[in-house]
Amino acid sequence: MRLRTAILSAAVLLTAPLLSAQTTTYYYTGADYNNVFNSGPILYTTSEMITGNFTTATLGDNLSNVNLNGSQAFTFTFSDGYQTVTSSTTGVSINVWDVSTDKFGNITTAEIDIVWRGGDSEIKIDGTNNGGVYDAALYEDGSDAHASSGGPGIWSPTVTPEPSSFVLMFTALLGFGFAARKQLVPRLLPSMRIDR
Repeated sequence: MRLRTAILSAAVLLTAPLLSAQTTTYYYTGADYNNVFNSGPILYTTSEMITGNFTTATLGDNLSNVNLNGSQAFTFTFSDGYQTVTSSTTGVSINVWDVSTDKFGNITTAEIDIVWRGGDSEIKIDGTNNGGVYDAALYEDGSDAHASSGGPGIWSPTVTPEPSSFVLMFTALLGFGFAARKQLVPRLLPSMRIDR
């Protein structure tokens, strides 16, 4: 009985902190563009918007304009309807990556500014309605094209437990099974003992 209690206590103590070590992917869908300019070929239309996601350690509750750039590791992919940028895009630069969360850790507002192609491409997300513009996209390559939206986008999270949590939980269950087997088999099958 003491062995079983000790194993159970150890499993709970070891598993609890790891189960909270999770990553979350935060998905973003912006509002349709309401202001579009194409000086050359049509790159942006009013039926497009900024979409994308970033994955990082689960954000805390009640954050207020916390700068994630450099403070914690994350990966991202965003598209403005014409071009896509990822955290591994050559020459990508993050000017701003600030987030605010509610009491449940959900993003309420975010200000993100990603630049690449030497500053000729840019995606901006601004949940604080900076001058009536929430999102903006820019593409320059001999001719200019840009688009912006006048409405806020929507953030939605998806939590993923770390693989190490599953390994530890499986190991704890194996330990429980082994301990139970050693105690139950002699009780249930006493007649099967072979005395030599």
